[in-house]
Amino acid sequence: MAAAVEQARALRPQVTTTDPVAQLEKLAGLRDRGVITDEEFAVQKAKILGE
Repeated sequence: MAAAVEQARALRPQVTTTDPVAQLEKLAGLRDRGVITDEEFAVQKAKILGE
């Protein structure tokens, strides 16, 4: 069972990116669709930009 879980994790595509522009664009899209609030966007933006 544990082997199957590990195999599934290995096959899962990586969702994270180290490109701050791509991260901000994704967050902006979430904000624009109403998935996250302006405040949540601002917090995550500050984290990405290292502020």
